[in-house]
Amino acid sequence: MLFYGSANRDERVIANADRFDINRSRVRHFGWGSGPHFCFGAPTAKAMVRTIFQEALPVLGDYELDMDKAVRVHHTMVRGFKNLPARL
Repeated sequence: MLFYGSANRDERVIANADRFDINRSRVRHFGWGSGPHFCFGAPTAKAMVRTIFQEALPVLGDYELDMDKAVRVHHTMVRGFKNLPARL
């Protein structure tokens, strides 16, 4: 099973893997973002999200993410949020 949530976070290779470190040296890893394992629908999904953001963000104006009410997804295959409310 492939665990997407572990990408570039192998503690055996990367010290403090969950900490952002702009000075971290290049790490040899397997990234499934291209080649035979790449999702055919990814370019379409990216284009759709880009269009939605380009149209919606100017209409929304200034906003702030409400991290106190944010709910993370608890799943081995996904890293992200189930709910990420914003305040206008």
